[in-house]
Amino acid sequence: MGKFFLFFISLVNLTVFHSKAKTVSVPPHNFTLPDGYSLKQIAAPPLVQRPIHMSFDKDGVLYVTDSSGNTESAPAQLKNPTHRVLRLVDKDGDGVFDESTVFADKLPFPEGILVHKGSVFVGAPPHIWEFQDTDGDHVADKKTSRFNGGSIEGCGNDLHGPYMGVDGYFYWCKGAFDPQTHLLGNGKLFKSSAAHIYRAKPDGTGLEVVITGGMNNPVGLAFDENGERFLSGTFFDLSGPGKRDGILHAVYGGTYGRKNERVLSPHPSTGGLLPILSQMGPAAPSGIVMPRNNILGLKGDLLCSNFNLRRISRHRLTMSGSSYSSTNESFLESDNSDFHPTDVIEDADGSLLVADTGSWYMICCPTSKVAKPHVLGSIYRIKKVGAPKIKDPRGHELNWKNPDVQWLSDQRPIVVSRSIEALSKKGNIKELMQAKARIPALWTVHRIEGREARQSVREFLNDDNPQVVAAAIHSIGLWQDQEAVKSLISILRYDNPHLVRLAAMALGKIGSAEAIKPLIDAGSGNIDHFLKHAITYALYEIGETEVLPSNNMIADQVRKMVSVAKGLPSLSVMPEIELADAVDGDPQRVALQTKRIEEITQLLPDGDVNRGRKIFNNVAKSLCLTCHVMGSQGVKFGPDLTGIGSIRSKQDLLEAILYPSSSIARYYERVLVKTKKGESSGLILKDTRNEMTLSNAPGVQQSVPIKEIKSAKYSNVSLMPEVFNDLLKPQEIADLVVYLTTEKVSTDQLSKGSDKKDNTSIPPHIPVDLPGLHAYSQKSVSAGDEIGFRVSSKVPYKMSIVRLGKDPENRDNDPVLKTFEVDEPVAQPIHPGSYVHVSKGLPHSRRLSQFTMECWIRPFNLSGWQGLVTQHDYPKKSGVGLFLQNGSIEFLTGSGGEFDASSMHQTPAGLIKAQTWHHVVATWDGKIKKIYIDGKVAAEFPFVGVVRPGQTPLRIGAYGSEGLASNFYNGDIAMPALYGMALNENQVKSRYQDRGLTIPNGNSLLACWPLSEEKGQTVADSVTGTHKGTIINLGTWMIGGPSFDATKIDRHDTIYDPVKDVTRGHGLRLASDELYDARWKVNHRFKLPGNIKSGVYAGRFDFNINGKPMRYHSTFIVKKPASKPKAPLLVLVSSNTWLAYNSNPFPGNHSPGLIQMGTGGLANSHPKAPRYSCYSDHLNGQPTYKIGMNVPWPAAGPNKTYIGGGYSHLLRGERFLHLWLDKHGYDYDVITDHDLDKNPEILNGYKAVCINGHSEYWSSRAYDGLDSYLKGGGCAVVMSGNTMFWRVSFDEEGNAMECRKFGKSIGGRAQAKVGELYHSHDFKRGSLMRFCGYPAWKLVGLTCLGWAGGDFKPYKIDLPDHFLFKGPHKIDLGDGEEFGFVNEKIGAVGHEYDVRLSTILEATKNPKVKGLVEPEGIVTVASSHDNRSVLDFNAESHQKRAGEGNKIAEIIYWDRPEGGQVFHTGSIATAWALYYDESLTKLFKNVLHHFKVKRKD
Repeated sequence: MGKFFLFFISLVNLTVFHSKAKTVSVPPHNFTLPDGYSLKQIAAPPLVQRPIHMSFDKDGVLYVTDSSGNTESAPAQLKNPTHRVLRLVDKDGDGVFDESTVFADKLPFPEGILVHKGSVFVGAPPHIWEFQDTDGDHVADKKTSRFNGGSIEGCGNDLHGPYMGVDGYFYWCKGAFDPQTHLLGNGKLFKSSAAHIYRAKPDGTGLEVVITGGMNNPVGLAFDENGERFLSGTFFDLSGPGKRDGILHAVYGGTYGRKNERVLSPHPSTGGLLPILSQMGPAAPSGIVMPRNNILGLKGDLLCSNFNLRRISRHRLTMSGSSYSSTNESFLESDNSDFHPTDVIEDADGSLLVADTGSWYMICCPTSKVAKPHVLGSIYRIKKVGAPKIKDPRGHELNWKNPDVQWLSDQRPIVVSRSIEALSKKGNIKELMQAKARIPALWTVHRIEGREARQSVREFLNDDNPQVVAAAIHSIGLWQDQEAVKSLISILRYDNPHLVRLAAMALGKIGSAEAIKPLIDAGSGNIDHFLKHAITYALYEIGETEVLPSNNMIADQVRKMVSVAKGLPSLSVMPEIELADAVDGDPQRVALQTKRIEEITQLLPDGDVNRGRKIFNNVAKSLCLTCHVMGSQGVKFGPDLTGIGSIRSKQDLLEAILYPSSSIARYYERVLVKTKKGESSGLILKDTRNEMTLSNAPGVQQSVPIKEIKSAKYSNVSLMPEVFNDLLKPQEIADLVVYLTTEKVSTDQLSKGSDKKDNTSIPPHIPVDLPGLHAYSQKSVSAGDEIGFRVSSKVPYKMSIVRLGKDPENRDNDPVLKTFEVDEPVAQPIHPGSYVHVSKGLPHSRRLSQFTMECWIRPFNLSGWQGLVTQHDYPKKSGVGLFLQNGSIEFLTGSGGEFDASSMHQTPAGLIKAQTWHHVVATWDGKIKKIYIDGKVAAEFPFVGVVRPGQTPLRIGAYGSEGLASNFYNGDIAMPALYGMALNENQVKSRYQDRGLTIPNGNSLLACWPLSEEKGQTVADSVTGTHKGTIINLGTWMIGGPSFDATKIDRHDTIYDPVKDVTRGHGLRLASDELYDARWKVNHRFKLPGNIKSGVYAGRFDFNINGKPMRYHSTFIVKKPASKPKAPLLVLVSSNTWLAYNSNPFPGNHSPGLIQMGTGGLANSHPKAPRYSCYSDHLNGQPTYKIGMNVPWPAAGPNKTYIGGGYSHLLRGERFLHLWLDKHGYDYDVITDHDLDKNPEILNGYKAVCINGHSEYWSSRAYDGLDSYLKGGGCAVVMSGNTMFWRVSFDEEGNAMECRKFGKSIGGRAQAKVGELYHSHDFKRGSLMRFCGYPAWKLVGLTCLGWAGGDFKPYKIDLPDHFLFKGPHKIDLGDGEEFGFVNEKIGAVGHEYDVRLSTILEATKNPKVKGLVEPEGIVTVASSHDNRSVLDFNAESHQKRAGEGNKIAEIIYWDRPEGGQVFHTGSIATAWALYYDESLTKLFKNVLHHFKVKRKD
């Protein structure tokens, strides 16, 4: 076997509690769950023994599958079935079960239960059994097989379910990889060894496949009210730490799980595996539920039982494109390793029931290999403390003989479900169509057969609620309603990707050829994975490939799918891998092992982390890294140990090190294979259609043809031998264990899931070394989570993590949480410059006999050497390339070796103009090189020689220099392409006339990048896909191509849709200074205390440069964990504005005191460091459309002032509100703008939300979230000026904030054009909120009137008798009297200020937008006045105001007709004055009192 040692330790992607947790003791368990919830044991032995799955009947009787504790393999259990179904009754209605009887017994291994219409359906592989009690004695007397899967594998993964979908279908899951054959509802015979979700009508008809997978164990299913499905399962992806089990969004026709070629190859795929929704590590997830009742505050979330991790996890869903994104947090967790939850369901009163099966099961997935059938399970109930009791939760008191349509609106979900069944009769259709509860009414009509019902369902497509439309599309697809085709095609043009995906799905199931072209058109833009899949699968189901377009990636994929389906190659049947034999432990050996573990356990308290780290990293001593990965070190063979301390206890680790065979991680077992030629053994590294690859050591592989395998069996002996007792001394083992427990995965990473890309590494890239000190961290982090600081410093420093304190001027005495002293600093370079990196370029050994390079370019700067399309690394790997050099085009045809100047030729200068699109083509026919510009020959040269691409990556927008990407192109590029022949003049002319709209084709085409994605960081190669590229440093999408004139789109055009504009074309903008993620490594980590106050914190760095003291702040917001009780008031910091003004992320360092920072930022620390922002363009003139999120943001520093008098419009100015709230005893939480964008529902539950400071930059998601909050009765306190002026959006990865500003005289970018204002994150119009559908005045009552310098005016009373001036703090000021002063000379209104729509329209001579009407109910209680030029409604420039008025700001109170209340002060500087002014203090207290925001006791 060789001398190597393995740590076979199962790595878990631990999640964290996002709440203030409490502990509930139910011996032998100590449970942790969020505050506000209670836990109670409601069924324990002898009522239940080992409960697995649960289902209620309509009367509240709970049916439970209960195990006998049999741990034989599932096939063996068929011979002597011993499991049972119990019937539990709560006789007295106290929520605790009193009676248990056996309903059915002698069952094989049960894998699911469902009560439906009086029958009990049990999934027990290979069958789904229906049990009936025909004589009413509560014991099943009739047993019928309703589905026979035909296979049963050792683990019993072959069948899980059934589950009832909202559509009335039965769903179940097929796992394992044994072959099955089924006759589908469409008459086709379906053979498969893959994993699937199946569905059929309850009577067994209409069987069809929902999804396909390469994972071996899909388990639980949950459904939302619209018909979407969510699956829990195991072994999705073994590619790294935390990537194994999880939850997925199960879209129709999708392929998921693992790249398992052997089982997936016969199944047509739309282009690879669809992404997983939530990665959970080796959790062994089982039952999953989406609560329908919100009494626990969990409606719409997913709750999932984690068998291996002793917990119930919570997953909050958010719409993301056409699918969802999810959080991952622990909701209930036991400290006892014998707690194994298998199911979680919802009761009629909204409480949750959790089944703990105990510790009997050890067949396949537990982390422990020791069965404990004597450790029995229980059932628990989770309730919300203080929740109102629901009367008659099951509707027993209703007259079900005469059901009423109004019951569909009942707040009791069980009543709604029963009503759907009871009302699904043809005579009710007319009344159902008038029902207020639209979705339940739809599902009721859905269950009714006939043309009238189908027509009625189609009417739901016109509903205003997209959720109703979504449910209707699901129904139409299931019924395959041909008459809905035209309506569904119209939905393909919606800007709602979720509905577009569903419409594509339904059109595919219907199979109408009429939908082919609309589907192709819908797939032509930049679409997400799920939408692309739905369109592709729909076209495959329609099946008419002969009418599909050529040179279309989706159409090409459909043709591949059809080819796969027709071929259906036969599989080499893989023998079942038998489970390892159970071995009774030798008592003497067990006693010795136990004694040894106890001996070393006593040494653990004295274990030393540093000694343990040295042992681990000493390959000669421990050999750990020869078979395991820890971070960036080691060899990937055994389980990845990165973050192992987050999920394994010291005791677990000690046992795994000393006696590895006691706990072998799944898929790391040795497999013993017998063939006709002998025996082989090892880990299964790969399992293809024809062979299995085994390995006994890293780098050692043996291929075994599947057809030669006679038998296969898992071994119960680990590949890691028991050697550490001899290899290491006892204290060394203790040191090693202690070290491993300190290697933890960041809780911030874990809460986001494990599939976030590691952005710390990019291809070799020319660096920029920064002087001084710079730092950044997460912009926002929850209390109790870990903050990580990324620092680059050339000087020693002291870093203190501080909470900004009480003094608004001085930061010396801020409370310190943690201090780091660094004597040996680490300097980390930055790598600015965007380009497309193609790792697999043209074959470097291939000699070219002819060659053509083509692209369109629109340069912003002509100077210097700039790579256009190159596979060249100067000077040793000189290949081929197109370059722009001081206005000339250069064409390189090198040999792939040393640079030879004779292989470089250029055009005359002056043919390329800045800001102009040019078509550039360079050809070589083996003898003559030609360079064409705009369809005409610009230069011609004889050239004969050896031409090969360089042995280097291909780059678009750069070339290599000594191995580093450099010489970046500054401009736009479109349709780059490479040909293996020389295009002739007619072909070049034709390509020029096409203006980049058509993708080239032909056998000579080597690669082409249409750049049609318009989103994301991946660039597709249209030829083979081999040469796909990755955009380094993002670049800029949505600029249009050579055929598009962005200046022709009018500023007020509300009709233009860039996605539907077929003449727009595509391009990518690149810049040599682009940088959105510094990609620095974390230098300092600190876990924030879970009880610290929400607010503004910073990493404060103190250091010296040239003997002078310097200070640097890296600001971050601490927010309250999601489930912790909310304060009455939420304060929103204007972090989007801080980012927008972050004009120089890498400035020169300065002294500790206040420093004035203007719009252009501080002086740069390095001439090549980026210094663009929303107020300055890129170095070479490209308009700034994006701002980096993962770089330092000195603009957010607490010591920055803006203009004279100490005024600050950013953090320092906002802090005066925080200080005032602290001073006057108000409790409040703080979040960032990005937090609000990510989760708009975060506003719910607060009495009031305060928008503070310079809240100028808003996303549409945040706007809609605030609107929804107010419509729900919320209150907003707006103390901001220039509020909601510019629209922003964020990419999914959180790398960049996008803001496209037009209008040079109002802060827009100089080269911005209206046609480029559409965001690449969502393809919607950007620039001014008021012109893209999100006007501030419509939401919060005021809108910006303009900005000026440092002349700050006070307010004057307009309505002295208004109730806000009367109490509870009376303000004794009369009409026209002034208030709101910082001091005698400075008032609260200056810099930027807001007024009502009516006021700004009076100041506007000729509003470009007509028909504007101010909302009703706005009352101006005070205002500020000055004779100033204003920015009128047209927002073209500041000019003399029309009319006689001179209001520059208004204080309003608005009881909104649509719901909610707003108090708005109309000025950035209100908080500054509030801190000092007594009258403003009283007014603000009155507002908070009126909004029910009370002071702390």
